Amino acid sequence: MKKLLLAIAICLLIAGNACATEPINLGDIPDLNQAVIYSCDQGKVRYASSLTLITLWNEKIDIDALYISKSEFGAAASIELIDLGDIVKFSILKYVSFEPFVYIAFDNIGSGNTVETDYGFGAKLLSLEF
Repeated sequence: MKKLLLAIAICLLIAGNACATEPINLGDIPDLNQAVIYSCDQGKVRYASSLTLITLWNEKIDIDALYISKSEFGAAASIELIDLGDIVKFSILKYVSFEPFVYIAFDNIGSGNTVETDYGFGAKLLSLEF
């Protein structure tokens, strides 16, 4: 019985060291953005959330994945124009920016109906960085 407990303890030590080699880095989590969009197809102003997937050109151009409603998803390309955190030093303003974008979205994905497309433009207003 003592040999079995000793073998289990050694296995747990080896497995614990193998699993704990790389800590979780919160810098790897993409930015969560809050945006207002205007649909050119429907003529409506709506709210959307987006995740930054790719950042290009000195962190000025972003490619985002959009979540508009429970069945509508899309992609957007944005360019950063104003970052209030660079202009005014106030703790809450580092999350406020103005990034206009164009987007294309797809609705009714996976519902068995025909997939509808939507397009338009919008602006990211809040960016939550982890």
